[in-house]
Amino acid sequence: MKLVKPGYEILTPIDGLAELKNIERAARTCYKSESAVTGDGESAKKLVRRLIENGHEAMLEHSFLSVKFTVDRGVTHELVRRRLCSFAQESTRYCDYSGKKFGSDVKFVIPYFFEGKPDAMEIWTEACARAEQAYFDLLEEGATPQEARTVLPNSTAAEIIISATTASGGIFCVSARRKTPIRKCVRLCVRWARN
Repeated sequence: MKLVKPGYEILTPIDGLAELKNIERAARTCYKSESAVTGDGESAKKLVRRLIENGHEAMLEHSFLSVKFTVDRGVTHELVRRRLCSFAQESTRYCDYSGKKFGSDVKFVIPYFFEGKPDAMEIWTEACARAEQAYFDLLEEGATPQEARTVLPNSTAAEIIISATTASGGIFCVSARRKTPIRKCVRLCVRWARN
């Protein structure tokens, strides 16, 4: 089990090949197939061509301003309600966290509201450890990742890439005024954008 803090990474490309690579990165996040990326951009060209041929055009919307957030799954449910944006989210349906790619660990985002509350933090940590063990036990019993994920809590870490045109400001108005765990990440992004 790994405990992580929420975070973000600006993913804004500035040229055509970088735009294709950004689309590829967003699309591959859905299936956690990042290992298929080639540095020369050829994998991006092929994947984007295949996305277009298969009508998976939602991934093409990731060619604008893109920010990758690492937040808990509860926050991702709030984020995807913003229809000014396009989303590519790590899929617990396909990702098998018992594999080498994930170090046989499920990641959980440390909730900021338990800071300074050691008893609450201990209860939360133990609950996450039990959920992780139940997840691995279900996989050992032959469950698919999609079936085993049903025991994972909202605190399970998830990478989500959000893209929007810079004119829409879609990313920066996501929960920025509400008191939610994403607020800190959004404020950091707004500071970055202003500089």
